[in-house]
Amino acid sequence: MAAARFARRGLAGLIAWPMTEPAYTAVALGAQRPRWSPHADPRVDALVAVYELILSTAATHASMSQRAQR
Repeated sequence: MAAARFARRGLAGLIAWPMTEPAYTAVALGAQRPRWSPHADPRVDALVAVYELILSTAATHASMSQRAQR
């Protein structure tokens, strides 16, 4: 079915006319950005938080796999 639609309408037809309604919904909300300062950059804070999350997850995974090997 998708191949026939692709042959008739091309890639744009597959994207513009989906077979079913999507099972997801997204809403974009605007927010005021804080004034940029080299001393307090929220992007750096977010990067640090994500890096800490990755490191803690890796440490938890490593300790769990060491316990499983014992």
